[in-house]
Amino acid sequence: MSSSQDQDLVVRASDTIRVVINIEQAYDVLDELASNPRIDTFESALYKITRLVNKVHRDLRDKLSKGGLSEECEKSISHAVSLLERWRDIAYELDKYVKNLEEREQRIALKRFAAYALAPDKVVTSVIECLEKRREQEG
Repeated sequence: MSSSQDQDLVVRASDTIRVVINIEQAYDVLDELASNPRIDTFESALYKITRLVNKVHRDLRDKLSKGGLSEECEKSISHAVSLLERWRDIAYELDKYVKNLEEREQRIALKRFAAYALAPDKVVTSVIECLEKRREQEG
């Protein structure tokens, strides 16, 4: 894997979990990883993130199956679901990639991963807005 492909893997992994971190406000998982970027911390974070991915994936699929969403919300939530469905493969590749780095490069990659995953993007903003609209409709 070339350097740019490696960079892309860190970005893809963070893009995949960004919606989970922001919906669940699981900033502590990434804060811990950023402040202590070691393999054992990464493995613990990977486990916690995967549990959250499963929860958010299930919750979003439930929202889709209940219907009543605007076309835009259905599209946004479906996109988020499809991102989360790729997490297993991306997590595996990220784990393999990080473990093959020298210690200094591991720290850099893990900090980048944590930083990128924290930053909200259009997907996060759209999904959160849709979930808030849904809560207002149900509330």
